[in-house]
Amino acid sequence: MNCKQTQTLVAAYVDSEIDALRRYSIKKHLLDCADCAARHESILALRARIRAEVPYFAASPALRARVRTAVGTLRVSVRPRSRPTGDRWRWLSGGVLAGCTASVFAWMLGTTVLAWHANEDFAVAAVAAHVRATLGDHLIEIASSDQHTVKPWLSARLDYSPRRIWRTKGSR
Repeated sequence: MNCKQTQTLVAAYVDSEIDALRRYSIKKHLLDCADCAARHESILALRARIRAEVPYFAASPALRARVRTAVGTLRVSVRPRSRPTGDRWRWLSGGVLAGCTASVFAWMLGTTVLAWHANEDFAVAAVAAHVRATLGDHLIEIASSDQHTVKPWLSARLDYSPRRIWRTKGSR
């Protein structure tokens, strides 16, 4: 808790009008901050001075009896409720729930259909590329395993050197 918050809540703290968590935070802050502790002490002193110097008016027993009789004879008018609001809210919440459920279902259905079409297009494209590759009359372009033949052919078609996946004996 900072000084600004404590300055705002210190009067309520003195009157015990705040919850336990804030009361603990203010109490801890008052131990650390001299300015806020001084403000707290001044409010306590003012409260003690008011209680000591300001006269307290105590009502006479006759006045108390008259007030209690007047309050007892007052009629509290209760307006009849035209319609219970619980039914209205129940109906409205049911409609909102149904709308949300329909929206979520439509969204799930749409994304599933779109994903299915995207996968189908990919599969069709992959099969078409494979068929195109096998339809040609030159399935094997180099029928040699000689590195002096294969290396220039690869260098002409690739921008990088392919990685070897086998180990040769006697080399690194």
